[in-house]
Amino acid sequence: MKEWIRKKYHFPDIHGQRGLILGLGGGSDIISAYAVQFLFPNYKKAQIIYGNTKRSLDADLIPVRESICRLPEKVGDLTEGESFMGSTLIDQSIPKGFKHCPYIFRCSASSLRSLPDEIVSLGFDFILGVDTGGDALIDNAMSGEGGRDKMMVEVLKRTGLPFKVILLAPGSDGESTYYDFEDTVKRFIKSNRYLGCFSLEPLLPPDRRFCAKSIGISHPEHHSLCVEG
Repeated sequence: MKEWIRKKYHFPDIHGQRGLILGLGGGSDIISAYAVQFLFPNYKKAQIIYGNTKRSLDADLIPVRESICRLPEKVGDLTEGESFMGSTLIDQSIPKGFKHCPYIFRCSASSLRSLPDEIVSLGFDFILGVDTGGDALIDNAMSGEGGRDKMMVEVLKRTGLPFKVILLAPGSDGESTYYDFEDTVKRFIKSNRYLGCFSLEPLLPPDRRFCAKSIGISHPEHHSLCVEG
């Protein structure tokens, strides 16, 4: 049995804290960010803002900071067969949470310098980056060195806030090989930043509501892992 399967990650109690759970790569990462909150003990007694990363901000979004917005009050519906790429339609389908989240974070060349300070100004106690597939941390992923996922990881590191990254269903995005994933895990183990893995099974109930909207769900025996950012 591989070391990352033997070591289990246990989500901490976040009672009384304010946290950001942020999808790193756009698209359906908002579903993962929304669902992960339920894994924390006492999540109902915390202030959790969940959000997603985009390269640009739609004109109808409501500004929170220069590069951070929330969704409009009137949202659209997902239509079967419609392309959602580049839009916030999937984000709009997510139930509203604390401070009218989900929030949308613009990660672009023009926002890299100011975005860390904007995030800090929102008063978070911790940040959890969520990436479905793993290209945010896997060096050889097809998204490349300058991919949005990797850029957002660097932005979140610059905040100086306690920061971890969760890779949900590594490899499910088809952008990296098992061997690339294994090399990445070994790198984090060597630097003592690998925190362990956990089953996807607890995430299935909140995710199932989106299955009819062309959202794929991994087998519950598949694992995800958490590392220090």
